[in-house]
Amino acid sequence: MEYSRLLLLVGLMSSVPARPADFWCHRQARKNLERSIEGLSDDLVTCVGADTLPSPVQLPCVQLHATEWANTTLHHKRAEVLGALRLLLDGVQGARTRSRSSCQTSLLGRLERHITNYVAIVGGVHIRSVTTAPPGGAVQNCSSVSSTGSVLKQYGNLLRGKLERLAVDLRDLVCRAERGRRTAREGAADGGNHRANAGTDECYHDNMTHTRRDALWKDNNNKKDKHKLLTLKVKTRHS
Repeated sequence: MEYSRLLLLVGLMSSVPARPADFWCHRQARKNLERSIEGLSDDLVTCVGADTLPSPVQLPCVQLHATEWANTTLHHKRAEVLGALRLLLDGVQGARTRSRSSCQTSLLGRLERHITNYVAIVGGVHIRSVTTAPPGGAVQNCSSVSSTGSVLKQYGNLLRGKLERLAVDLRDLVCRAERGRRTAREGAADGGNHRANAGTDECYHDNMTHTRRDALWKDNNNKKDKHKLLTLKVKTRHS
């Protein structure tokens, strides 16, 4: 169990973009993450018997209706995509634990880690909304299948369809917030440098003040010494 958790953690670290904002702000980052599942279809062909799942997997409905999507809130869109991902994840996890084929178990484990990556990314987006999610959740179940190939196909349709449209809809919101955070960090850094420079200037001013004071004190003492010497000479002359 601990070993499998370690593998899951390594998979997450190596696949998820360095910053979640990169996923939402850059199409190439999303394509790179999506491309990492291409090898699963190839391995499915070479893994004998891997296409037959030990238990059915419930598939979410991923068909996208443009008009309906356009009239849906961002909060509901995110809930719909996240619910579809979690439904797939639950089904794949259940099939993996029941599988008796090492080849199929490995393949389903890779798919599980890949879906978990997306759950972390989509679940990490915070959208302020005055409305609540509709009763019963946003995800719709379409059918259950016992074919790994069918699961991969539906998963790919979800990534290229609703998830990509969600990314397009969230891009301005997420990227604007990221720019604001970056500007704030740069402002804080500039403020720190300004305070450091101000402290240096203050120390320099204090040092100059002490230097001038010492110079005035020495000059004043020199004047006193000269006055004493002149007085002594006058007294000597009169005596």
